Amino acid sequence: MTNSAPVFNPTPIVDRMYNIDTTPGFSIAVTDPDGDTTTTTAIDPPSFMTWTTPSFINGSAPIAGDYTIAMRVCDVWNLCTTKSFKLTINQKPVLTTAIPDVTCI
Repeated sequence: MTNSAPVFNPTPIVDRMYNIDTTPGFSIAVTDPDGDTTTTTAIDPPSFMTWTTPSFINGSAPIAGDYTIAMRVCDVWNLCTTKSFKLTINQKPVLTTAIPDVTCI
């Protein structure tokens, strides 16, 4: 009997984009073709993100930038799959043009 590695759904994991000072949160779905129990871990996520079992990553986004997050899923036979995705945290928009005073009549 052969063992197949667990997989992420969808593959590849979809890149995510959030604005600064928001609370990003999303699930990472995994399946195992053999029906084995799996364990999913986030590898070196940004310090403001937390990983909770079974498959939810969240946190507060205080720092703008692009972050690559690697996820690993392993089955009980230690057959693993690792995939990465990009998390983009955007700056707040900055008003660059003054709004003129307006008098309403």
